[in-house]
Amino acid sequence: MVRTVFGNFYILVITCYYVLLVFTLHAKEQMVARGVSKQQVLDCIRRGSKVKQTDGLLASYGYIQIAYKVRGEMCVVKTVMIR
Repeated sequence: MVRTVFGNFYILVITCYYVLLVFTLHAKEQMVARGVSKQQVLDCIRRGSKVKQTDGLLASYGYIQIAYKVRGEMCVVKTVMIR
């Protein structure tokens, strides 16, 4: 696994394919306020159960919920919540 951070962009290489995670400012603020790491966000998106919403998806894994949109090979993380 290779990680690279460019400002708001977080690029993660996982088993021969690229996942570009883009965090909105709101999502970054919520992550800091709630003590959630980027790895926990990635685990939630990869392993969590997903529910379709009006504009994107809601992933739940453990005690974390992530609202995000998929745009091609990019995931835009909109917000991070604690259950």
